[in-house]
Amino acid sequence: MNGGAGANGVITGTPSRVTVFATPLTLDAVMKANMGLFAQDQWTIRRLTLNLGVRFDYFNAYVPAQHISQGPNVPLRSVDFAQVNDVPNWKNTSPRLGASYDLFGTGKTALKVSIGRYMEAPNLTTITRVMASGAGRDAPSPSASSTASTAECEY
Repeated sequence: MNGGAGANGVITGTPSRVTVFATPLTLDAVMKANMGLFAQDQWTIRRLTLNLGVRFDYFNAYVPAQHISQGPNVPLRSVDFAQVNDVPNWKNTSPRLGASYDLFGTGKTALKVSIGRYMEAPNLTTITRVMASGAGRDAPSPSASSTASTAECEY
């Protein structure tokens, strides 16, 4: 224990800290483009087959102009933000190369190698779902690191 404070920050029944959020708060972002183009070709020379390819990825988004108005804990707040373009603006070219060699010329045994550069998709989201008890439908399960919930304080 931290100097008598438990995990919830309570010392001898009295709160030692409180978290106050400056709500309401909204954040907007707009995706303009999320595109991938791929081209490949295959060449066979005797027992060697080459697969050559290239992929072009383009991702572009922007943050529109926004206004944040007052809230219960920030009564004097009135902030305007200008639009910000190219947040992000990614253009990537990724080569791919593969080769296959028929070791005995029978088409049954081959030695294969490949190499390529792969980009991580920026907008993939994983959602964990658990069965809601008695509901018969899937319900979202919050993650352990969720900051959406806060403890209630009594005064």
